[in-house]
Amino acid sequence: VNSFPNNIAVYVTSNYRHLIKENFTDRTGDDIHIEDTIQQIMSLTNRFGMIITFQRPGKDLFKEIVLSYAKENNIKTDEEELINQAEAYSIRSAGRSPRVAKQFIELLKQ
Repeated sequence: VNSFPNNIAVYVTSNYRHLIKENFTDRTGDDIHIEDTIQQIMSLTNRFGMIITFQRPGKDLFKEIVLSYAKENNIKTDEEELINQAEAYSIRSAGRSPRVAKQFIELLKQ
């Protein structure tokens, strides 16, 4: 998304896949209506109509992302060497992701 209309608001929660902490002990308490308790706990999560999952890119997609950022930032170097360095950087970091690719390119700019 490049730009947002003025009538759109985006609310971001966190990196958590589930907003509410849920324990197995919540399911085994002495509550008479345990199903109601579980539903009440999960009702906040159910109010959000959309769940967006960001999966890690594979090697080919990661390569495309790195090359795109390199081109955008006028990084001129051997493509194979650039990708090898980016892969090594991703191993030392949090793994392949668009954010790691961008951080790698930012590091090269310094």
